[in-house]
This record gives sequence, C-alpha cells and structure tokens, in this order.
Amino acid sequence: EPAEEFDFATPLGQFLKLFALASFVTALVGYVPLASEIFSSVMATLAVIAIAIYLNRTIKLIASAIGSSLKAYRRSFQFLPMVTGLVLLAGSLLLIALIWGYRPQEIGDGLTALRDGIDFGDVRISAGDVFTFALVFFIGYVATRFVQRFLRLSILPQFELDRGGIAAIVTAVGYIGVILAALVAIASTGLDLSSLAFVAGALSVGLGFGLQSVVENFTSGILLLAERPIKEGDWIEVGEFSGIVRKISVRSTQLETFDRHFIIIPNSLLITGSVKNLSFTGGAARIRVPVGVSYDADVDRVHKLLKEIALSLPNVLSDPEPAVLLTDFGDSSINFDVLCFVADVTTGSGTQSELNLEIARRFASEGIEIPFPQREIHIKHEDALLPTAPEAPPTKD
Repeated sequence: EPAEEFDFATPLGQFLKLFALASFVTALVGYVPLASEIFSSVMATLAVIAIAIYLNRTIKLIASAIGSSLKAYRRSFQFLPMVTGLVLLAGSLLLIALIWGYRPQEIGDGLTALRDGIDFGDVRISAGDVFTFALVFFIGYVATRFVQRFLRLSILPQFELDRGGIAAIVTAVGYIGVILAALVAIASTGLDLSSLAFVAGALSVGLGFGLQSVVENFTSGILLLAERPIKEGDWIEVGEFSGIVRKISVRSTQLETFDRHFIIIPNSLLITGSVKNLSFTGGAARIRVPVGVSYDADVDRVHKLLKEIALSLPNVLSDPEPAVLLTDFGDSSINFDVLCFVADVTTGSGTQSELNLEIARRFASEGIEIPFPQREIHIKHEDALLPTAPEAPPTKD
C-alpha cells in the first residue's frame, strides 16, 4: 500500500507548525537554551508516543492472529490489547514526566499521594480504591456474561420456551448482574453507599429533565421485556414499517424489513403507539384473496372450483376449512373472497401468491373469464352522431 502522506490539517500538524514557529521566535530573541530544551523535550515526547502506539498496534495484531487460530480462546485474547494498552499508557506517562524535568522523587511522591487517596469532602478515594472497583466490576461483568451464556445454551432450552422468552430472561439477568456488580464494586472500595444517596438523588433529578426521552425509552424497554407484547422473531407492523423483530434492548428495538433493511425503533413508540403483531398468538393466520368473474359465469361452479383450489395448496390448513364468499355484484364482475388459514404467518404472502397463480391457471383451463373494468355507453339520440352539412358561405349582394 502507498505510504500515507502527513496531513498538516490534523491537530497534530497544527501543533507542530505552532511549535516550530515558537521555537524559532524563542531562539531569534536570544533564548537559545530555552528553545533547545523545549525542542528536545517535545521531540522526545513525540518519540515516546509513537513507540507506544506502534507497540500497542503490534500487540493487537498478535492477539488477533492468535485469537483467529485458537477460536476457543478468542474471547480471552480480546482483553489482551486493553490490558497492555493500560500498561503502555502508564509507562508512557512516567517517561514523559521524566522528559519534562520531573525528578523521580517528585513522581514517587505523586504516586504515594494517589495510593493514600485524595479527599473529596468526607470521602477519600485512592488509586487502590479505583483499581479495586474496576477489578471487582470486571469480574462481576464477566461472571454475568458467563451466567447469561449458560442460561441461554444449557438451562432455558429445557423449559421449551420460545426464542423471545429466552432472550427476555437472558437480557433481564444481564441488567441485574451489571447493577449488582456495580453495587458490590462500590462496597468493596469501602465507600458508604448511604453517603452517595444524596448525590444519586441529585443526579437522578438532573438526568430526569435532561435525558427524559432516554429514561422513557429505558422504562419502555423494561416493560417490553416484562409484559412481552412483542418478542424476538415476531412479525409486527409499526406505522409504515413491517418486518421481523430481531433484537429488543432497553432503549430501542431492531426491526428487519423484508427488504433486508434494519429499522431502529425507540421503545416508547412500541408502548405508547399502536403495534400490529401478526405473530402474537403464535397460531394460524388467515389470508384473503379477492376474485372477480364475469356475469356469464356459473357462480355455483366458481364457488366449488375456488374451494378445491384452496384445499389443493400444501400450506393451506384443512381445519379451519377454507371459505369462499360471494361478497358483492360489482360494475364489471361478480366478486368472491377466498378465505383460508396457514399455519405460519410468515408463509402468508407466498401462499397468497400461489393461490392467485393457481386460480389464474384453473380459470383459464375451465374457460372462466376474469373481466377487467369496462363501461357500456347508450346514446339516446343517434342523430347527434350524424355529420352535419357545412354551412353555406354568405352571399355577396
């Protein structure tokens, strides 16, 4: 691949141009040692950052290659770049501090202050507390994901639940696990949870006003998972969109249309608005096919033939039995409705197409006409259609 050119429009490019100008001006006015010190420090800092980025990318490539070859341990190697990235970040910050003149004693004093903690009012937070919180929360999160996977693959399938029910239970367990992991992580740091109650209350009021729509969608997502008016795999119609529910999260629901487009619908619309769930009962669904025949056709014969055609299709259920209704007498045709049931609502469109094709074939072979709209015009005064004689030109006297 061709080497990428340095883009001076980037923030780093702007900084380097400003730095070069400042160094030149500093040296020009006589502060040559200061300009030299700044120049060397900045160059060394950029070198440390470049080396850290290169090492981080190399470790990511190695972890990706190992994870691809050892698929069973792919998830374990996904965390390796994050851990090494934190180590590289800490090491880079220490080196940059030394480059800019901080003595090891001063750096040690700063690390000691972080270890002992910093006071925020009546609460003291140390680096150890932050590390403990992160470690406990990480362990709780991993344990929650393991429990979710175990429930989804081993436990819940034994209860003959549908896919939507399994997804709802697994999602609920995930939210409960994350909340418990956060509470246990906070408690493990030694912080008094009651001291955070006031802060949490103030934040909840502010978030309630600032993130009202997000909270509304979150609450609606919890209601969808609890009441389950729709579930994953259902065929629903929301407004102008129709498709299959692929995923229900706490904020939104993913709907896959039959054109393979994904629509992200806020959960509040599914709770407060009208939703047509064609798979709600999980049973048979009815399809309707209107048919028009000419007034010359034998209606009894047409009625019998339409019923035979419906029963001949493999996807049409015999119980409930298909029904053929003469609905009305139109301007150009006698109109029938063929009503039949299919076992799966998702096969309704295909079955309707098969029924239309079979009706067209059988009617053509039986000589039954499917008329198109037409009009008969009766003229009462036929003399009006006769050509009139042209008027004679006026004569000159």
